[in-house]
Amino acid sequence: IKISEWVYFNINKKSDKDVIIDSHPWTIIERKIGVKDQFSDILSVLLVINKTESFFISKIIEYNESDPLTFFKHNDRWSIIDPYYGIYFVNNQKEFCSIEEHKKNKCTFIHLKYGKISNDKINKIFFDKHFKNYDDLIYHYNLIFKLIPSTEDIENTSIYLRGGRSYVQIPTHRLVYQIQKYLNLI
Repeated sequence: IKISEWVYFNINKKSDKDVIIDSHPWTIIERKIGVKDQFSDILSVLLVINKTESFFISKIIEYNESDPLTFFKHNDRWSIIDPYYGIYFVNNQKEFCSIEEHKKNKCTFIHLKYGKISNDKINKIFFDKHFKNYDDLIYHYNLIFKLIPSTEDIENTSIYLRGGRSYVQIPTHRLVYQIQKYLNLI
């Protein structure tokens, strides 16, 4: 949560006036400006550096309204966060929802600043969406959750092919990745 908070509160959302000159993680951090997928990119890189397995998917292809989501492994369970909007998801035990719980729509939506999301906060959080109420928000995310990869799919995919570039930002991983790529292993 602390790393997600840092990203959410320190990286500004790109305005129409801002120019993105480079998408390298350090440039985004240095300039403190990013677009939706760069929030997920930065968060996944920082989590991997912090020894937390993580990657991001820029867009769930089958669902055109999808935003980037960051996947992370905590207590041997994969979960999701939406760093651009500052949303994470917990179950009834107040633990991060597992992928399986996401797929069964058993998660509570929590905002990094406002806590549990309510109708009166939706327009502040989702400033560029057209959600009329909490039910619209739930419907939107639940469509996405049905399409995300399962835990088994994630575990059976090479860390270098899951999504994003979080693992190749670490020098050792970059070397392994380049060797595998050279040998046509990935």
